Amino acid sequence: MNDLIVKLLLVSNDYAVDSIMNDVFSSNNFELNVFNTFFEAKLKEKTKEYSMIIINDDMLSDESLFSFVMEFSSKYPIIIITDKDEEKNIDKYFKVGVSDYFIKPLNLKLFWYKIKKILDDDVQKKKSKEESKLLGELMHQHKVEESIAYYVYNHMIGEENKPNFLHSYTLSADNFSGDIQLHSQSPSGSHYILLADATGHGLAAAISVFPLASIFKSMISKGHSAEMVLEELNSKLGDYIPPDRFISAVLVEVDLYSRQLKVWNGGMPTALIYAENNMKEKEAESENMALGILGDKEFDTNFLTMPLPKKGFLFMYSDGLTEQCNKVGEEFGEQRVFDVINNTAVELLVDGVMEESNSFRGNMPVNDDISICVIDFEKI
Repeated sequence: MNDLIVKLLLVSNDYAVDSIMNDVFSSNNFELNVFNTFFEAKLKEKTKEYSMIIINDDMLSDESLFSFVMEFSSKYPIIIITDKDEEKNIDKYFKVGVSDYFIKPLNLKLFWYKIKKILDDDVQKKKSKEESKLLGELMHQHKVEESIAYYVYNHMIGEENKPNFLHSYTLSADNFSGDIQLHSQSPSGSHYILLADATGHGLAAAISVFPLASIFKSMISKGHSAEMVLEELNSKLGDYIPPDRFISAVLVEVDLYSRQLKVWNGGMPTALIYAENNMKEKEAESENMALGILGDKEFDTNFLTMPLPKKGFLFMYSDGLTEQCNKVGEEFGEQRVFDVINNTAVELLVDGVMEESNSFRGNMPVNDDISICVIDFEKI
């Protein structure tokens, strides 16, 4: 207990017990209010808050005592002092919530330490109850705020129907994903596919991709070139997101008019280009910095450019796929990805890789957001 005065209520009409209780508590910074009847005690309880009620039952009727305990045991610790040691009597009061039951004659030292322990426990119990109430309120507020954020996230990230040559999937490590997959078609007919991975995961990472989605869609709809789209994304993200945050990305342009494929990789795992029969033809390695790090002059927008293949596919993914661990701490790794690619038809590739990843992960939590994107050249 602290140094503040602790108020106790004693119900007793035995002068000897009253005197002993006064001696015990007054020397320990306790204020003891004594009342001779339960009626008086109830009246006083309505105007003053107590930390404990002590009852000397020698001259009080069992019926009144039991009724009083039933009424107040949920609000206060209640102590009974008595010379009645029948097991049935003791059991009856503990069942309705009595904190302790002392048989006379009292061992005053033991009585004091047990009273102090009960008061300390009650303080902790009330504190825990208040903290639980506060936590519940905070969690409710968090859910409200999260639902608003989720609504905004879905409406900003929400995109047009994907073309049938584009297969993709995202598995989030949290309610919000820091990975984002966007598709947009320019007025000239070119398709732009962006796979991006913001630092971290959850809502903090998802917030970073909000401006990216807006800028990407706006720039494509106005017919800007892929290079200009990248420059704008890098410049604006440098302004909009914190300096310790960045966004790795792969930007792909499928130019239907000139039949070209262009790939830019900044900080993402190598994008893999496969020819017919799942034979690897080219790799678009990360030769650029992630978005939002470099200034305009240092930022490089050079694309890997090649004729648009008639068959085969482009496979790209976020590092959450290969860095996912199983129960023994082993990472999924690139080789398992290659094994699935070599033995799976392109239309089943996304599902095949995710099935292998989930089987490998087992019951382990998802370490980081996982995204996979496949462009099927034959369907373009």
